[in-house]
Amino acid sequence: KFKATKALNGFQISLKNEASGSKETSRIIVKFVSAQAITKEEEKHLKTQVSDVFKILGIGVPFMLIPGATLLIPFILKAAEKKGIDLYPSNFKKK
Repeated sequence: KFKATKALNGFQISLKNEASGSKETSRIIVKFVSAQAITKEEEKHLKTQVSDVFKILGIGVPFMLIPGATLLIPFILKAAEKKGIDLYPSNFKKK
């Protein structure tokens, strides 16, 4: 029970971090589109967030379309990890 609670709390914190990162990303995009210069730090944050979105979409979309395939996600994440492929968004990695 303690292990499950700890895992859920960690997941919730990661989701909150991802949401705040997305807000920051939208602010940077608005700044960039309005022809203002962005800093190197903002550019790095933007690249990281866009990469995270593609990772989430790459895993989530096919599994949402195939019934029952969501049960395979943990196995695919482990297999990708063994092959050296990083499929976890940056906020879900252990610090």
